[in-house]
Amino acid sequence: MNEIEVKDTMRELYRSLLLKRDALRKEGEAYRIAYIQEFGELLEERYSLFIECVKYKKLLSFCIAKQNSGLPVLRAELDGYLENTMESYYEELRALSEARKAERLPLSEIEVFRIKKLYRKLARMLHPDLHPAFCGDFEAYELWQKIKSAYERNDYEALKEAEVLAAALLEKREGTKQEIEVEDAENKIAALREEIAQIVREDPYLYKFFLQDDEACENKRSELKKDIVDYGNYLEELKREAETYRVEENA
Repeated sequence: MNEIEVKDTMRELYRSLLLKRDALRKEGEAYRIAYIQEFGELLEERYSLFIECVKYKKLLSFCIAKQNSGLPVLRAELDGYLENTMESYYEELRALSEARKAERLPLSEIEVFRIKKLYRKLARMLHPDLHPAFCGDFEAYELWQKIKSAYERNDYEALKEAEVLAAALLEKREGTKQEIEVEDAENKIAALREEIAQIVREDPYLYKFFLQDDEACENKRSELKKDIVDYGNYLEELKREAETYRVEENA
């Protein structure tokens, strides 16, 4: 092959690997949602208890630090401290609850094929890794974010709308559009291959196989129920210890 043919081959390989990585990420997210919905109530109950344990441990640490400094534990200071340090935990709990309740309807093979085919077309048109000339272009960036979101939601109609917008965007920029040049292609391709290999050997992609194993699912339920009992007992211990500290209301 001549130099131009080699570049074309590398560019096509890079494009196909980008699409494969995005598809695997999407699959992994679908398996993560399926996992949460399979064990949702138990996962949410366990995490709620875990959060309460964390909160009481932080409360105790705060009280001990104040005691060691010879200072009173003031309610407003304690509440403010807990609110700031626990915010991320409660946000994760809300996300878990939303994922558990989300309605995920199964798609037919034809629908999956249509969505994947259209996403590939749009990726060839606008994927930022394939079109570095769009870097810093807010309109192209915003449209690509919409495309990714629609793909993750399996929203075919939204993708069709994005196709019209993408065509208009490219037509508007046709005068300045240049041939795609993938810099450092060999290293980028190697990095993508490693990323793909990592995705398929880790959670949440591996939930795919776990969820097909009835015995493994039953063992997981038993494990979660045991964790709930253990966290509940630990929480009671922390609460009893917290009662030994005096919290003063602000004057």
